[in-house]
Amino acid sequence: MSPQLSYLWKTWYTGPLCLYLFFWLCAPALGVVHAHPSVSLALPSPYLSTDIGPVQQAGSSDYQDGVFTVAGSGSDIWLQSDQFQYAYQPVTQDGTYVARVASQTTGNPWAKAGIMFRDSLDPAAAYALMALTPGNGAAFQWRSSTGASSSNYNLSTDGADNPIVAPYYVELIKKGNLIEGLISSDGATFTKVGAATINFSSSSFDAGFAVTSHDNATVDTGTFDNVQFTAAQTSGTTTLPSPYQTQDIGSVGSAGTTLYDNGTFTVSASGADIWGTSDQFRYVYQSLDGDGQIVAHVASQDDTDGGWAKAGIMIRETLDPSSAYAFAMLTPGNGANFQWRTGSGVSSTGVGSASAFVAPYWLKLTRIGDVFTAYASSDNTLFVELGTVTIPMATTVTIGMAVTSHNNQQVNTSTFDNVTITAVTATATQTPTPTPTPTPSPTPTPSVVGGALPGGYQAQDIGAVGIAGQAAYDSATGTFNLFSSGNDIWSNSDQFQYVYQPLTGDGSIVARVTAQDNTGGGWAKTGVMMRETLDPGSAHVSTIVTPGNGADFQWRPTASSQSFNQFGPANITLPYWVKLTRAGNVFTSSTSSDGTSYTTIGTITIPMANTIYVGIASTSHNNTTGNLSSLDNVSITGSTATPTPLPTGTVSPTPTPEDNGPLPSPYQTQDVGAVALGGSATYNSITGKFTLNGAGIDIWDTSDQFRYVYQPFTGDGTIIARVVSQDTTNGWAKAGVMFREALTTGSAQAMMVLTPFNGVNYQWRSTTGAPSSSISGASVGAPYWLKLTRSGDTFTGYASNDGVSYTQVASSTIPMADAIYVGLVDTAHDNGLINTSTFDNVSITHVAPTPTPTPTSTPTPSSLPASINDLDVGSVAASGSASYNSGTGTFTVDGSGSDIWFNADGFHFVYASLTGDGQIVARVVSQGNTDPWAKAGVMMRETLDAGSKYAAALVTPGNGALLQWRAETNQNAIGDSPITGSAPFWVKIVRSGNDFTAYASSDGTTYAQLDTTQTIPMASTIYIGLAVTSHNDGVISSATFDNVDFSGGSLVNTPTPAPAFIPHNRSKTLSFDPSSVQGASNENFAYLQKVSSQPVDRIHPLKFSAMSHFAMLLM
Repeated sequence: MSPQLSYLWKTWYTGPLCLYLFFWLCAPALGVVHAHPSVSLALPSPYLSTDIGPVQQAGSSDYQDGVFTVAGSGSDIWLQSDQFQYAYQPVTQDGTYVARVASQTTGNPWAKAGIMFRDSLDPAAAYALMALTPGNGAAFQWRSSTGASSSNYNLSTDGADNPIVAPYYVELIKKGNLIEGLISSDGATFTKVGAATINFSSSSFDAGFAVTSHDNATVDTGTFDNVQFTAAQTSGTTTLPSPYQTQDIGSVGSAGTTLYDNGTFTVSASGADIWGTSDQFRYVYQSLDGDGQIVAHVASQDDTDGGWAKAGIMIRETLDPSSAYAFAMLTPGNGANFQWRTGSGVSSTGVGSASAFVAPYWLKLTRIGDVFTAYASSDNTLFVELGTVTIPMATTVTIGMAVTSHNNQQVNTSTFDNVTITAVTATATQTPTPTPTPTPSPTPTPSVVGGALPGGYQAQDIGAVGIAGQAAYDSATGTFNLFSSGNDIWSNSDQFQYVYQPLTGDGSIVARVTAQDNTGGGWAKTGVMMRETLDPGSAHVSTIVTPGNGADFQWRPTASSQSFNQFGPANITLPYWVKLTRAGNVFTSSTSSDGTSYTTIGTITIPMANTIYVGIASTSHNNTTGNLSSLDNVSITGSTATPTPLPTGTVSPTPTPEDNGPLPSPYQTQDVGAVALGGSATYNSITGKFTLNGAGIDIWDTSDQFRYVYQPFTGDGTIIARVVSQDTTNGWAKAGVMFREALTTGSAQAMMVLTPFNGVNYQWRSTTGAPSSSISGASVGAPYWLKLTRSGDTFTGYASNDGVSYTQVASSTIPMADAIYVGLVDTAHDNGLINTSTFDNVSITHVAPTPTPTPTSTPTPSSLPASINDLDVGSVAASGSASYNSGTGTFTVDGSGSDIWFNADGFHFVYASLTGDGQIVARVVSQGNTDPWAKAGVMMRETLDAGSKYAAALVTPGNGALLQWRAETNQNAIGDSPITGSAPFWVKIVRSGNDFTAYASSDGTTYAQLDTTQTIPMASTIYIGLAVTSHNDGVISSATFDNVDFSGGSLVNTPTPAPAFIPHNRSKTLSFDPSSVQGASNENFAYLQKVSSQPVDRIHPLKFSAMSHFAMLLM
């Protein structure tokens, strides 16, 4: 007899246990089932099955011909407690669980069928689930500990934008407390959806199949095949080789883990970032005394946050989150980077490299005294220097590997191998005699084509070059030809050929590089330079091109300090244009493929003398080899610049007027917050363009650092500006428009900003020193129009591609003083760099205080019509409001709230009462995009309690239109699969008894039914109206409605004016005998608005006052 049969037999014949078995088998009919074994004899040993949590319909599991069939109801696997059917087996060791979800019932879009690791059969137990859904793709979910709330990552489509639905493979991998969820279309190549650290109570857990219908009144079925559980090999260990240690640094969202197996370190970490003034990451480290180096091969790296997850090698003074450090690291989307913090609590700084430097890749980090140098290599042989920096650190520090997910809600897994840490110890004993090295024969200096340099220009070698350089000028073509050697223009000293002239004050240089030899392994450099002195270690800036590494902006901020760079376009073809400009101590680097449209690489502030040197530079990057380079179209502008003569026969062009000067009154400008580099701002009175140069960590969190061009502002009004251009100092650099209460760093503020990689954003800080909030808009870049309005304490942000048609991004309520500041902002999001952004079409308008109104026949926005009410339903963080414009027949409803969903709602409701059957129709004209799941539509609701029963037809900004309902008070809501549609869109709800039917339409004529008619027992008298939730509590979503039509058997508390519901173009007075209408009185039938000359085809019963009953509406 099988173990299952034996168990049932013993239960049946154990006297009093018969009663238990009776209730066990009959429980589904009694309505509630808790965890207990199901009647299933077909599951292979050691599988068992059970319903978890209070399901309304009993589930089942069976097995036949290699296929598991699992049927389950349940409201969801989510929040703090679950309800589903579970077919499982006990497991006692880590491993990999794979199955194909062969089929899944296409019921609720959030129904789930997948594989699960679970700590126990308690409904609140910790778990990890890799599941498929009918309408929302693949979901990796977890509960980190018993009773905690669930979290998830979703992947709705694959790389080819195909929906992820059954049949599809799902996989869970458990390594200690780290669990990863993956999916695959073919069972061979898997894509990671997410990972999490889960605190299981012991090494024993359950693994199996989970199915929930996401609707406790129905049963969904999932089938699973190709099932395989592979135990982890025992060679892996959580014990690190001595003397390594590991821990999380800073406040991480999920605890990290570190595994070691046969020379490979697997490091899993969450953490917001290694950046700013404090870090959050996983660190695997040991102690280092004195000088030394670490080399490691980053074998793999997850992309957990838009290309900015980080994995690399670090030397760190202490284990404090704000410690000084040097960090050579890889990112999935932004190449290799060298980052550092020069002292405890100081803002981090970094330099980047080509984005092609991604895992697998080698990294090296060295310490010699207080000098730290980072390198990267594809082969562990030829290393490219990423940067060098001087950081005062104690003699004894830590050294090791660091990983951060750059998203504190996700876990990033990266692997390292070939890790070596070497201490460099000085010795006072015998100094070895070096082996003589043959002196290489230098390349002979060729004859450079051309004659003498134009007047004003000089040429010389800078630094200790191996081969003397030359420079000549071809007057027929206007070409400078340079021959140069030199190790490099880099580090703390340069070697190159320089053709230059003095420049006093501001100015610029432009040149086109037409030819360049490929010497120095692709790192030969040719371009334009501004240099304080002719000393090899002088401060300088340069825009250069290379044969193998694209364009680059380089600088040395002070004499003999280390050099820094910011990469420009990687794939360039000669000829190519390079440009440098100086405005005070602000230097800007730009490049162009055509000499007309320039892209800014970066801007930096470097204190230099008033008179410097400007010119063209070339180095071979190999001191024993010469490089031939050519440049034409060389142009130097400035008060003391000597113009370059034009080629023979060329007509001098008419110069373009420029007038970059002081700001127009009443504008002022200053840096706000602790910026590392001073900013500046100018105004061109000819073009009307503002140019802002700003450093700063960010405008975010509890305090800001940025450049502000502003003027005082009182009362309500609007600022509009077009962001013409913006430097890419960081993907989150910001340029835009702002209202700000004060010029202090933590002031309340509202702003609309543009970013290089993250589109348009509306961001705000509601009170002084509070954390910031953000709502994303369109994924666009400069040039783009931004608009910000203030009306009382309501601030609203808009964006536009043409400056005519604006889209609302978001709105928020921020209590501010009447007198504030308004203007333009610019932050680099990197306190060691200057970001340059330009603005035009800037306008600031005031709205004068509204005078006492003079009576007029023109309707204006006002309070709601008589007897129409509004209120916030449930718990909302920002109070909503509603108004009505009788001239346009438009309702404007502003609502906050987390959602209309789950077992309680948060939204703003404009409503009347309805007794008996009826319907409501409305067109959602516009809707604030505070979240893709913000909702606006029509609703019938039993009570005004947050957990009331309801039916609603709703429109969303990003997920179409849908029917939602709550069938029982305080139970989870249910939604159908949305149809495509967004505002403007028509929605309708009809009640007939306890049957509620929803419809949607793009034109108000042809309606499509949403899902099926839902039976929801409600009282005879309910509430009917308009509902708005922002799905982002504390943020206001503003929606407008017109063509609102309330109708029903006995509609009470509806507004008196007929135009409040059916507004049209003209009015017509109708005369008739109300006594001919049953139940009518002799009052208030004054007029109706005429739609057209068509005959009456619909009569709506509407109540105008407490005594009247009917009116005819011509449709």
